[in-house]
Amino acid sequence: MATVLSCKAQATSTIAEASKSARELGDSISGFASHQLMIIFQDSQENYWFAGKDEGVYKYDGKALVLYSELDGLCSNIVSRIQEDEYGNLYFDTHEGVSKFDHEKFTTLEVQKTDEFSGKWELNESDLWFTMGFGNHVIYRFDGTILHPLKLPKSDLEDAFYEVNPNPSYSPYDIYTIYKDRSA
Repeated sequence: MATVLSCKAQATSTIAEASKSARELGDSISGFASHQLMIIFQDSQENYWFAGKDEGVYKYDGKALVLYSELDGLCSNIVSRIQEDEYGNLYFDTHEGVSKFDHEKFTTLEVQKTDEFSGKWELNESDLWFTMGFGNHVIYRFDGTILHPLKLPKSDLEDAFYEVNPNPSYSPYDIYTIYKDRSA
């Protein structure tokens, strides 16, 4: 029987475990649940991956459309970014954590446990970068083993902005997405 863990590393109920073990990974579907797809990613195998508002991720291999969700081990159905490492593993950046997909199972990446943000600001060719949501002024560098939380420095203009805009719907001092160019 497979054990299913949430992003907060809490074991699911026995009923959920039993239904998961009897279920194939992903659900073959005939179309998208909504028309609010926000992310499109093509992996090295030329599969297309799509993510919507609260549906999980869709994979299209040219023949079939498959939906992966929290039922399959994805740590949240709200995916904000998709990346691939040099080994073909896929990473799904969510507000609840980062899910790694090795084409057989989903696992949730471990965040470095620390009271201080002691992660090094490094840039290695194989590092991946994640936001895990908005509003926390932290980005995460994945070195292939662990997620290192890195606190963003506070801008001198931030307090002045919030004085004029006490309840903004967004923060101009946060990271919303990260892209790595091909020459880095």
